[in-house]
Amino acid sequence: MKRKIIAGLLILASMMTMAGCTNNNGSNTGNNNGNNNGNNGVVSDDEKNRNGSEISNSGTANYEFENRELGGSNVVNSSIVTDLIAQANAGSNVMYSPTSLNMALAMAGEGGNENAKALINSFLGTDNYSDRANTLMTNFEDYNSESEYWGYSNKLEVANALWVDKRLKLNKDFEAVVKNSYQANADEVDFTKPDNACNKINDWAKDKTHGLIPQILSPDVITADTRMVITNSLYFESAWSEAWTLKNNEEDFTLIDGSTQQINYITSEGGAYYENDYATAFSCSYMSGIRFIGILPKEEGDFNLEDLDIEGLLKTESYSHDELYYKMPRLNFETSNDLNNVFKALGMESLFEEGAGFDGIADNEALYISSIIQKTKLELDENGTKAAAVTAITMDCESCAEIEEEPVIKRVYLDRPFAFLIYDRENDEILFMGKVVTAE
Repeated sequence: MKRKIIAGLLILASMMTMAGCTNNNGSNTGNNNGNNNGNNGVVSDDEKNRNGSEISNSGTANYEFENRELGGSNVVNSSIVTDLIAQANAGSNVMYSPTSLNMALAMAGEGGNENAKALINSFLGTDNYSDRANTLMTNFEDYNSESEYWGYSNKLEVANALWVDKRLKLNKDFEAVVKNSYQANADEVDFTKPDNACNKINDWAKDKTHGLIPQILSPDVITADTRMVITNSLYFESAWSEAWTLKNNEEDFTLIDGSTQQINYITSEGGAYYENDYATAFSCSYMSGIRFIGILPKEEGDFNLEDLDIEGLLKTESYSHDELYYKMPRLNFETSNDLNNVFKALGMESLFEEGAGFDGIADNEALYISSIIQKTKLELDENGTKAAAVTAITMDCESCAEIEEEPVIKRVYLDRPFAFLIYDRENDEILFMGKVVTAE
């Protein structure tokens, strides 16, 4: 049988814009169709979805959530965030990148005071993410090689940069830790000339992501008060270690309401099996060793990732079976969300208020977070996978803006709502986490 390949591409570009006094949240991501809605912050009734979420002027879904408590680890917190994103996009497939958001939050936290750092660290699950970032960036290099398999190299490349306006006096301690732990050099730009500044940053993004993200910023994001942009990129490419097969006959995919869709599945076999009280799962490896983990809840219908105990499930990895078969739909979807209310619901609202404590970023500006936005994109079929995430954290100065026994045979057939991970097992890093409720 002809070996089929899958190229996994993870591009994460974490962007933090630091501005002075402004009422603009400074974000620029597409709406759920990938377009800017151009409403200048005015939300019409038809821009609210059936769950009461709104499309903000950044083009992202915004939603009011009930208060939640942070979990005991970043895996639990990432599951909660994914559940809240799914709640805001009910009926649609969603994906979220813990790696992208964690890196962006951590870089902001490097300039925070004790209280701000404590809040961010409680979400990240560590009080020393700078060491974690340094370890990840070093270890990711081991996945890179010159060898090609069916046209795909093994790549896992990460890059960071600071784009500092000539008017901003960057704190030397902040600059040093970001350089040493995140390998981010400061490059001076003139944000009074938005076109030139954006062209420079976008050229960097295009280069670091091998052309897959040609633009992070557009000139309308830059205001008279913009002071700094922090960018992070992560590029992943690899072939599957085993073949997938596209089935010719159509079969049912069952939706949350019990209705069905007729689709052609992709199938494969082998690998690790996982099972706890709440779900079964399989893992399929890339040539690089990165894994795709498909997770099927034991109860049919809708579900919360938090209830599946993902952290515990990963600990049940087993190869005691004789055979393992699995199938899943081809996937092509994107998710775009304003995460402000997610973090406020998790008890972190003080980061979005004056006095947030990010005094260590600059010597002449006191900043707080005005918006956290993430957009993701996934394309997965029998021949390849592309996965991308962009996280944007905008920061404004205080006092000037509004807040926003027989043979053991296992089968895991993802033929109804399921979850998935793109997982770096060696570094225990979840690069992507998603929930699929429709095969269309």
